[in-house]
Amino acid sequence: MIVRKLDEFMLKRGGSIDPRKFKNETFELLSIPAFDRDQPEILKGEQIGSAKKIVKPNDVLLSKIVPHIRRCWVVPKDKGYRQIASGEWIQFRSDDLAPDYLRYFLTSDPFHSQFMKTVSGVGGSLLRASPAKVAEIEIPLPPLDDQKRIAHLLGKVEGLIAQRKQHLLQLDDLLKSVFLDMFGDPVRNEKGWETSTIEGLCEAVIDCPHSTPKYSEVDTGYYCVRSSDIVEGYLNLTNTYQVEKQVFDDRIARYRPQQNDIVYSREGGRLGNAARIIDQEQICLGQRMMLFKVSSANRSEFLWALLESVSFKSKLRGLIGGGAAPRVNIKDLKKIVVANPDPDLQLHFSKFVLRIDELKKRYQQSLLDLESLYGALSQKAFKGELDLSRVPLPDQAEPKEREIKITDIATADDQIKINEYPMSDPQSRKGLLLNLFEEYLNEKKDQQLMLDDFWQHASWNTMDLMDEFDKHWNVDDYEQLKEWVFERIRDGRLEQSFLDDANRVQLIVKG
Repeated sequence: MIVRKLDEFMLKRGGSIDPRKFKNETFELLSIPAFDRDQPEILKGEQIGSAKKIVKPNDVLLSKIVPHIRRCWVVPKDKGYRQIASGEWIQFRSDDLAPDYLRYFLTSDPFHSQFMKTVSGVGGSLLRASPAKVAEIEIPLPPLDDQKRIAHLLGKVEGLIAQRKQHLLQLDDLLKSVFLDMFGDPVRNEKGWETSTIEGLCEAVIDCPHSTPKYSEVDTGYYCVRSSDIVEGYLNLTNTYQVEKQVFDDRIARYRPQQNDIVYSREGGRLGNAARIIDQEQICLGQRMMLFKVSSANRSEFLWALLESVSFKSKLRGLIGGGAAPRVNIKDLKKIVVANPDPDLQLHFSKFVLRIDELKKRYQQSLLDLESLYGALSQKAFKGELDLSRVPLPDQAEPKEREIKITDIATADDQIKINEYPMSDPQSRKGLLLNLFEEYLNEKKDQQLMLDDFWQHASWNTMDLMDEFDKHWNVDDYEQLKEWVFERIRDGRLEQSFLDDANRVQLIVKG
């Protein structure tokens, strides 16, 4: 594959303009903040405070300012206004590059590691990449049609990753909606439920040890949960600090956190965030944390959703004390009066939450699978290791936006309805893989069978289904594939031979 320096594609004299000289003209401004909103700003010249770059549709813009790195924007079709961009972008333009191919390269891990070596400055907002040094970084340059194929493949997976993230957000919104529908506002209690203090809903309320633990430099399996480990109402132990067993034992001397307990951040910028202990990891409390052990008459899922509700957090803000960091006095927190609905209704909500938990696990695993697939495809693409011979050029038609629906809730019994797709049914999944395998063998008559090549073929040919099932091809599917290979060897469809010079077995597809 040909390799060229980015300098060849970097636009150094694309022109600039001072919009303030055109006060009443409307401009389309591609600023760094606008990138995060995925929408250029439409502004009058008098609203723009400094000179800007002149850009054109299909120019590629790369942010050079830290911390706004890994932001790369392909200039969209104009909306009838002159398009301009912040001087914090590095601008690229070339007929030899597919814009999206360049965008994916500029956001890839290999490029990022080289890009960060070009960053310098005093610190904070003064840290910037040097365009002159970025220009020296090399980009692999396959033929233009192959660039489009690569961009199309990565774009599909990128879109599916975005959909999975949206699905997870939709589940969070669904939970909040159902909670309000069943119980109403837990603080105002407009449905007239019996009331209780927070302490009254619990068997115990436990504060953290008032000391900073010594963290272990190796994995121990003993997690010390901090406020940063609560993400969108759930514990995420991916980056949680761990401690040695002796430190763990000291921190659980008063109480050992258990499954269904609720950990809670009572201080700092994440004050008021709650998460249930869903699994059975070994957990102790870090600084600024506390724990609720729900009484047997109530449900952990109910109290968790209550603590996470907008109205309760609003109530909590009225109790925040002064000092360097916002904090709430535990005594005051315990005394907050809230709705205490019927235990049977709490149980009904609890079952609903547990089903949502299972869905979230499946979607999160699917998200991890998709991110892994994206990483593998990206790495191979920019090393020139992807076989693109069977990948058609993407359709040039404008893609149609479609609404994503992952769940419906039936009012009668709060049942979640999930459509069954070919990949979510084990037998359909197996049948689809078998058909792909047979199709592949027919294409490869008298040629060598390479399982990795087929695996890539199967992934590409089912890409369009990936937004309609829980996870992509996995280890179980690969084991099934190996069984079929052995069957084809036994029935003579595959011929096995040993290559002495390469010290490996070769499989040839027979007619």
